[in-house]
Amino acid sequence: MVNKNTGAEVVAGIERKEPSWVRDDSSRTYFLEEWQNVPRTQQAMFEHLCLLVFQSGLWWSVVLGKREAISRHFKGFSLEAVASLTERDISQMLSDVSMIRNEAKIRSCIANAQALLHRSINLPDLFEQAFDSPVIFDSVSELPRTLETTNRIADDLKDAGVQRAGQVVCCALAQATGFIRLGA
Repeated sequence: MVNKNTGAEVVAGIERKEPSWVRDDSSRTYFLEEWQNVPRTQQAMFEHLCLLVFQSGLWWSVVLGKREAISRHFKGFSLEAVASLTERDISQMLSDVSMIRNEAKIRSCIANAQALLHRSINLPDLFEQAFDSPVIFDSVSELPRTLETTNRIADDLKDAGVQRAGQVVCCALAQATGFIRLGA
C-alpha cells in the first residue's frame, strides 16, 4: 500500500520512506522486493557482500545494473568457484564493459571467498550468533550506518582476512538480510 500524499510505502501501518540509495526503478524494486529479505544462505550473503564491496564509491543502482555481469563472472557466487578464479579470469572481467572493472574490488571478492573457505566461516551463522533477534527501527531515517554488533562482525571478518568488509558494509549486509529491520 502507498500513502497517496507522500508516495511512501505503508507496511503494517508504518510509513516506509525510501532510503537515500533508492534513486531509480532498479534500486526501488530492490528496496521493495529484496532488501531485508535476502535469503540467509552462504551463497546469497556472499553475493551481497561482493555487491557491497563493488558498491563502495558508486550508486547502488550502478551495481544493480551490473549485477548480472558480476554474477556471471563470479560463477553465481559459489565460494569455491570464486576462490579458484585465475589471473585469466580477472583479465576477462577487466575487459568486459558490462562489468564493474575495478581490479582491487575484484581481487577483494576473490580473496574473501578464499578467506571464508580457509577459515570455514559461515556468514549466516556468524550473523545469527551475533544477533539474538532482529534489531528494529521505526523509520528509514533511524537506520544506522554502523551498529556495535555489526562492528564486532566486521572486526571478526577482518581478523579472518576478509577485505573491504568494514563496519558500514557489515551493517548494510545485516540490513539486507533482515538482521536489522525497518518496522515491526
